[in-house]
Amino acid sequence: MNAFLTAIASHIGANIGGTVNRDLYVGALPDDPPDCTAVCRTGGKDEPGNPTRYLDLTFFHRSKKLQDGETRMTLIHSTFADQFNVICGFPGRFVSNEEPGVAGYDARNLIVFTAKFTFVTTARF
Repeated sequence: MNAFLTAIASHIGANIGGTVNRDLYVGALPDDPPDCTAVCRTGGKDEPGNPTRYLDLTFFHRSKKLQDGETRMTLIHSTFADQFNVICGFPGRFVSNEEPGVAGYDARNLIVFTAKFTFVTTARF
């Protein structure tokens, strides 16, 4: 699963901007840097006997400025929403569950944005 999430972060870096482990992360937002993005698996459904898997993903972005965060999350959302096979080696479809928006503020009063997707696939990885 970590390879899949890392591939998503790399795709964001190549198409929107950023570098994995510098301002793009897998699993959680780190304490620093203040402006960064993370992709996390947040659940899903994988039923025995059903070849289709549903992987719930949440994209997080923390930003000092409202406009910068909104722009970044809108770009991420448009990159993945209703897209098929955009991550090389991981066939499937990204289904948007939620428009990007402000989720709240962190302990330093930085704005945290989220966008939620389900990745639908029959692949095992």
